[in-house]
Amino acid sequence: MKKLVSVMSIFALTLGIFSQSIFAEETRSVSKISQAHIAELKHSFNELGIDEKTQNTLIKKLENGQILDSMKEENIQKTINKRSFNIEKGLDQSEVVTFADGSKIKYGVRPVNSGIKSVAPGSYTVESYWATGTVNYSYYNDYTIVKGINNDFISKAYNPTVAVIGGTFTTPTVTIHRAKETSSKYAYSQMDFTYTFSLPLPPVSATAKLYFNVGNDDYDTTLSLSDTK
Repeated sequence: MKKLVSVMSIFALTLGIFSQSIFAEETRSVSKISQAHIAELKHSFNELGIDEKTQNTLIKKLENGQILDSMKEENIQKTINKRSFNIEKGLDQSEVVTFADGSKIKYGVRPVNSGIKSVAPGSYTVESYWATGTVNYSYYNDYTIVKGINNDFISKAYNPTVAVIGGTFTTPTVTIHRAKETSSKYAYSQMDFTYTFSLPLPPVSATAKLYFNVGNDDYDTTLSLSDTK
């Protein structure tokens, strides 16, 4: 089974392509994060499997005006290059990358319909996702794998969700750019939005894109457009 390869989180989940622009330098000034945001961050960090001691260290780092390692552009690019998803491993796939400060990135794809363990020709709904604990997003795709050559397709891309703790974001959009695979190109859809993460930091702004590809009886999720077979 041919694997799709990212050139740079159906869910290998710019930044497309995740291209991130930081409009302010890190500072060392201390500023308290609200209790409401702390509670949200801790819940989100729990979801990533970060222990309480490390959570407190990461929150203190944000209060000191420093971005987390999981938010840095160079680390995002390294993470993108690590991924390797393919349909032979089933629908529920994810990767978790842990950085020196204890922050994490988790990205992948999971079936919306529970109980699906493997994939044969047929129709499926999956959720692609990317999560850092501070910025988390995902969207759904309905797609069909048809036995044979060059006939897999995406029928629907929808339900984008975004959470930016202590920040703002534009309304996310989802688009199917190529519904059916061809002899040389994969079918693919895209989710995109822009956001600003502030908390006590100088604002960090970015454009985020997430892609879902289908073809060769296979699928992939990536942050960069890689639709050539």
